[in-house]
Amino acid sequence: MSTLYSLDAEDQGSSDGGAETWCLGSQYWAQNPHAHGYRAEYGILLDMVGAKGATFQKEDLNGVFVPAKVSRIHQHYDKLWALARGMNKSAYFLDVKSRPITDDHYFVNLSTDIPMIDIINKPVDSAKGFGDHWHTHGDNMSVIDPNVLGAVGQVVTAYLYNSSATPQ
Repeated sequence: MSTLYSLDAEDQGSSDGGAETWCLGSQYWAQNPHAHGYRAEYGILLDMVGAKGATFQKEDLNGVFVPAKVSRIHQHYDKLWALARGMNKSAYFLDVKSRPITDDHYFVNLSTDIPMIDIINKPVDSAKGFGDHWHTHGDNMSVIDPNVLGAVGQVVTAYLYNSSATPQ
């Protein structure tokens, strides 16, 4: 059985605070399971996945977490990206590793045994590492591409269906 949780805006955090001041909801969720004995197989964070021209890279977590945890997380990246390749979605899911980012999935990986990946638009050629519209008033429906949203939705749906311990 799949469960969906929604977290928003990385809980803003403190503008000049450290990483631990961000993603307060994720930190709380990771440390306080909503049900006794709750254990997810894995998690997928969809972070600003609908922008025109969006591309997604695998996150290189070597040196961030212990090797066994990194291996479990990287397995999900590799499997999902391979599925995307098989679905002819490689134009969106680039087989490139990028620097890690501290957002909601980081705290779930830090505080639980739930391997969580981050599908996030980090254009390879962007000076900021993100779309120029992010966290600005330009971050609105005009930057959304239904084809990108469709591609991400198709790949994630196929992944959920194919990787479930008990297929639906």
